[in-house]
Amino acid sequence: MSSLEPPDPPGVLPTAPIPAPLVASIAPPKPGWLLIVSAVLVIAQSVFWTALAATGFNSLKLFEIVACMVILWPLAILVAWSQYAAIVRHSLSAANRIYALLFFLCSMWGLFLVVTLGEGISKGINLRFSWWLFAIVGAVVFQLLIAARESLRWKRTLATAESAGYVSQKRTYTLREMFAATGYIAAVLGVSTAMMRDPPAKFGEHVKRNEAPEDVPAGATDLSFGRGHRGTIAYEFLIDEQGFVDWVNAGLGSIEAQSSGAKLREINGSASIRRYPVFIPNHPGETSATVLHGLEYLWSKEDRGVHAIFDRDTNRAYYEAHYH
Repeated sequence: MSSLEPPDPPGVLPTAPIPAPLVASIAPPKPGWLLIVSAVLVIAQSVFWTALAATGFNSLKLFEIVACMVILWPLAILVAWSQYAAIVRHSLSAANRIYALLFFLCSMWGLFLVVTLGEGISKGINLRFSWWLFAIVGAVVFQLLIAARESLRWKRTLATAESAGYVSQKRTYTLREMFAATGYIAAVLGVSTAMMRDPPAKFGEHVKRNEAPEDVPAGATDLSFGRGHRGTIAYEFLIDEQGFVDWVNAGLGSIEAQSSGAKLREINGSASIRRYPVFIPNHPGETSATVLHGLEYLWSKEDRGVHAIFDRDTNRAYYEAHYH
């Protein structure tokens, strides 16, 4: 004790030095490599979906654009921020939030996969165009499941650390986090630009098969097409009757259309179908075709439909699909 300090009163023990805060002795929890990898993938998916919503604006209607801005963009940004805050800032509330979000997204994607695949298999449809889609969705579901599991473990780790006295010291935004936010925006803009750099053609006339907007029969020639909003499309081409029959029987349109059991039928009287010029402003061509002799495939449900006609007199096939 210094000679300048007054002595302690008689009967009072000497004052002990105040110990350092308990939090200083508690090491911050460290995330595992699997959590870090899954978090990077989650943030990358957030970037992708945000960019995809932006690139679709030119083919969406006003209320759909508003839905993207009100639902999709905030959800994607919330997922990315929650994932970052849970791991880097050690935020327990963010850990709770990201676990709930990932579990919800995994459940939604998983439900879509099971219902769609189950319906297709039960009705015996040909899914030759759809296996790659199922594989991608299955991989996404598996990755989200792993991410949700790791987020649950991390949430429990943070809860245990906080109960032991650990308190995260990050309460303000750092320069590094500002750079990270800037990088996120730059990534979204970069992916959007890449997607929009070579957009699919809106229409084409008398093009080759390799320029077709969708899969067409191997023997198709003299192809013309036009696109509308949200995947609506019409195209036509020359082909022999057997080639048209094989093409239709292999599965046309969406999985829902393929699972309907709709079959080709002989045209009795006449049948009409919209042609590609209906989607091309100021096009001088006829916007519909009427066929007297040939074959017709027609599936429709509510506001969705797939329609194909073969004109036996001209060997020309017509196709139109709308999914809204």
